Amino acid sequence: MKTLILFTVALFSSAQCFAYSLFASNSQAKCSTNSWANEGRSQGGGWIWFTGKSSASSLEDAYEKAEVMALDRLASECLFVHREARFHERCDEEENGVFSAYVRVSIKDHQCQEAKTSKGDSAIINKVLQQKLKVGRPNLTVDLSKDQCFSGPTPENWKSCYQEGVAAFQGSNYELAQRKFESACKMGEVKSCYNAGASALAQNKFLEARSHLTPLCQEGDSSACFLLSKAHSLKGDQAQALQVLEKSCELHLADACHSLATRFHQEKKMFLVSKYSQRACELKRYASCYNAATLEASSSSKAKWLEEGCKGRHDLSCHELSLLHIDRKDYQDAVKYAKVACEETNFTKACYNAGLLLLKLNKKIEAKDILNKSCAGGHLESCELFRKSFQAK
Repeated sequence: MKTLILFTVALFSSAQCFAYSLFASNSQAKCSTNSWANEGRSQGGGWIWFTGKSSASSLEDAYEKAEVMALDRLASECLFVHREARFHERCDEEENGVFSAYVRVSIKDHQCQEAKTSKGDSAIINKVLQQKLKVGRPNLTVDLSKDQCFSGPTPENWKSCYQEGVAAFQGSNYELAQRKFESACKMGEVKSCYNAGASALAQNKFLEARSHLTPLCQEGDSSACFLLSKAHSLKGDQAQALQVLEKSCELHLADACHSLATRFHQEKKMFLVSKYSQRACELKRYASCYNAATLEASSSSKAKWLEEGCKGRHDLSCHELSLLHIDRKDYQDAVKYAKVACEETNFTKACYNAGLLLLKLNKKIEAKDILNKSCAGGHLESCELFRKSFQAK
């Protein structure tokens, strides 16, 4: 899962020509007052939502930990994180230098069921730092009580070591996982060298992590450079961390470009924030398209990046693009983009806007369906609009 939005800037206020006002994003209200922020799990309209919340000294760390918590909750029910799971609701607040972040991840009920029965197609989530193992289609039913990982450079041996390493890592036994991956790495199985570094980093063994990741980064492995940057950063070597993070971005890893944007945002170097957000967007990290748009001054420039984000069905990009078209009085395109945001993750604010716009366009049947689903998702304003528009007086 690659969906962190670590900074946002308000774009447009909504048009005031409707009986009910449209929702823009990023409310300034306390996150804890949002009903979804205090729910561990909720369900409705064919969707399941899992909330994560955490606090940290930096906004990036708070969001990262909150995402891990939400994914943990999802995985505990659905067994694995389906590739179509999405983050949509987000909120953060700061008090006395401590950042609190709240996120909600959504998945359709049938996707949760699919994840339970399609293990090989499910994403492997690292529950500590969110670095991913490099996996193909591992045997997820390995019996670690039967050690089949032997020394000797044969394909059968390194496959056993690799599979046992994956199983140990998924079971949070990072020390055992590291030993298994190191054995496979010594036999020449390159992705196990990366996995050994990931396992070492999960134990805060920074020197061992760097010993595995540095050669891979030098050979042009963008993921290894990205993880190596984390190892340097956690060890306190920020200059070296920045250097290898820039290399990872140059090697076309979108997450690295996004992390550079986040880093420079904290330093208020906005030119570099814009540069790396745009680069991450070009590399198909669609949440970064949204961030790039917030830094543009002109409406046309904002629209350019929002359109790129919405092409990837990024809910906030579509939502803000809809608001932009509302300001232009272009209600046909406005409702089109609001519907995409709504359909992608049942993003309730976008669903409300879509329903309101459909009512304005006299498309009452479609409006009724969308508002009903949004209401079932817990959006009170949608419930109120549905009641006033469709229930007998």
